[in-house]
Amino acid sequence: MNILKFSTIMIFLLFGKLFSQESSMYLGGSMGTSFVNHTLSAAIDEATTDDLTIDKNNFSYKIFAGYRANKFLSFEGGYRNTGKAEDRVLGYVISTTTKGWDIAAVGTLDLEIVFAFLKAGVFFWNTENSLGTELYKENNKSFLWGIGAGVKLGGIAVRLEWESLGTDNPESLSMLTGGVTFGF
Repeated sequence: MNILKFSTIMIFLLFGKLFSQESSMYLGGSMGTSFVNHTLSAAIDEATTDDLTIDKNNFSYKIFAGYRANKFLSFEGGYRNTGKAEDRVLGYVISTTTKGWDIAAVGTLDLEIVFAFLKAGVFFWNTENSLGTELYKENNKSFLWGIGAGVKLGGIAVRLEWESLGTDNPESLSMLTGGVTFGF
């Protein structure tokens, strides 16, 4: 066999493995919107001690990597940023930003080209709240869960998912994102 035929066969085998549906590792990215509902309880001045509420949607994104243990179970971890929710209340600017790392188990119902999945895991988050010039920071972890569906196109998959990030600061935080994964 000459070197040209051997090289051509090797390239096709490598390309086929890289984009096969049976790949065990994948990288991905998603973007969409986050839903933030957060109440800041702090005295603005001596006369006003009202709670201030932020209820906003923001641009959010995440990057992640996963390992597909078998057709039904994967493990996924990544970084996410839910964006900065900002509002003006009683003449004061209030804002909250949450970002962090997560790890989750993903159960998949694979129907050949189409798939659905559920995920559960832990979100290690950092929140920065500002009220005027005051800045408050908190680090914590919370239960993460989500649901999604997608379409496989060889080693590439397109997916849509909703996730509840389970934080208590902000009180309600979730994400709706669309993204792509690349298997290898």
